[in-house]
Amino acid sequence: MVHAVRFLLMFVCCFIALPIKGEEVRSVHYAFANYLGGGFYTTGGEQQANIFNMPFSFDVKDEGKNTYGIRLPVSVGFFNFSLVDLPDLDLPDEIGTLSFTPGIFLRHQLEQDFALEFYLDFGFAANLTTNENVLVHSAGVSAISDYRIDDYDLILANRLYYAAYEGKFDADQDAYAAYQLGLDVGIPHWYALGNNYFQPRFFVSAHWYFKEVNFYEPVNDMQRFGSLDFQLGEISINSRFEAGITFKFRENLMYDWMGWDRIGISYQYADNISAIRLLFSMPI
Repeated sequence: MVHAVRFLLMFVCCFIALPIKGEEVRSVHYAFANYLGGGFYTTGGEQQANIFNMPFSFDVKDEGKNTYGIRLPVSVGFFNFSLVDLPDLDLPDEIGTLSFTPGIFLRHQLEQDFALEFYLDFGFAANLTTNENVLVHSAGVSAISDYRIDDYDLILANRLYYAAYEGKFDADQDAYAAYQLGLDVGIPHWYALGNNYFQPRFFVSAHWYFKEVNFYEPVNDMQRFGSLDFQLGEISINSRFEAGITFKFRENLMYDWMGWDRIGISYQYADNISAIRLLFSMPI
């Protein structure tokens, strides 16, 4: 019962950006739901968009300096749901989009304080309001360095990755690539929470896109028979910045073999779009 409650809370609270519309929305980046970052997003037009995101992953095998694992990121988009609905548990009644991009990862520990990480994903995304389906693939490489300054531990991450999707028609395809730089700092204290312990950690990060990422902002909306009707205006970004706090747990909050060892909150900003993010994985 405890595991079921934990799973439900994680499912309800984990969000990622998505342009939304109740009856029919043609969005360019619902297929990128597992890669653009989670949060309650607000555009320059004060419109909000959400997706429930579950970044499952687990280690499969340790072999010398190598660790092999499986990635199972899932994102589910909902319509007619915003941040103000969360305290009243006014949950959405229809699913708008679904994204599932399973993959593999390799972590190679070059030195005690330096590791390289690689991942490769291949899956699908579906817009259930338009009956559109696309194939999604993504790959990336990261350089992770660990440092200690006095009693503080620091993690410096440099990541280079791409994501792309392809549909039946030439117009149903897009791709982007990005470089991410992040710093994560843990304070030298662990606190007890039941049978578990957690450490507060603070982070900052920045993303730079080699190609502009296009978001679609819903404007001139009106209520129609319980669903939203939008016209769409395009927003493009080429960089975004983020700062926040996470709590790292010694034991996973769900299952030992698969779950989350962090929870946190952050604020993310780019031109004409911002987000309050809820975090359930390493944020950099």
